[in-house]
Amino acid sequence: MSYRKAAIFLTVLALIGAAQAGNLLTNPGFEDATGAGWTQWWGGNSNLHVTDPVEGSDYCAGVWWSDDGIFQGVTIGPGKYAFGADMLHGFGTEAPLGNNRIAVVQAEVGDGVSIWWTQQILIDENSPTNVWTPATGDNIIDNTVAGATYVSLNIFLIDQNGPGSGVGIVRFDDVYLATENYLHQAKFPNPEDEASVAVSLDTLNWTNPDPNSPADTITSDVWFYESSSPTLSDPGLLTKIADDTTAESITLSALTPPISLTDNMY
Repeated sequence: MSYRKAAIFLTVLALIGAAQAGNLLTNPGFEDATGAGWTQWWGGNSNLHVTDPVEGSDYCAGVWWSDDGIFQGVTIGPGKYAFGADMLHGFGTEAPLGNNRIAVVQAEVGDGVSIWWTQQILIDENSPTNVWTPATGDNIIDNTVAGATYVSLNIFLIDQNGPGSGVGIVRFDDVYLATENYLHQAKFPNPEDEASVAVSLDTLNWTNPDPNSPADTITSDVWFYESSSPTLSDPGLLTKIADDTTAESITLSALTPPISLTDNMY
């Protein structure tokens, strides 16, 4: 069995790390209640900041009706880019996506004025219900020589036989548009990067990338940064709190020695 390692850097009150650094989107986890970064169309049936019904303390975006959704535009340069999201449908007593309604994560690629080509991830009734499921696949935007300068990343529902002809709602979280190497990094730390947290915080978690081969195991090194400064200016203040862990979370009080947070006065 082989191993691939993903490093995570965490600070005391400002979580600033490599884990999210490659994501080009603003507010990809919808934690900002203002919906920063995202724009709605036909916005009465989508919401940019709703409680995650699974996690409870987290937030996500919800789309309730066909041909409704949200989008965000991002400037890109030459290279390869990946996009995707986590999705949830059919939770609890909610109807799952019907056989005529699909959810879409769509990248429209062009120059900011016209669209040159479109790539999509389609989510339908065959997708798992009641759990957050990565909607990724082989969604690589190859702009190595194409010359595109802009991507509009769109999230929406569509009824194939006209509005109102399907059933089901969908929620989205942890959306990303990033350079291709982002797929090989640990990402989506919770709390999010640069988030202010309570001193009672005891659990840190993240998402490891999928291995290149099913036989591979992803491991992470987790580093804790202790400083009165909000920036990672002195690597000597980094302390490794987990070495080659296959887990995707750390309980600070369970470490040896245990770690507790104090106010970061700067």
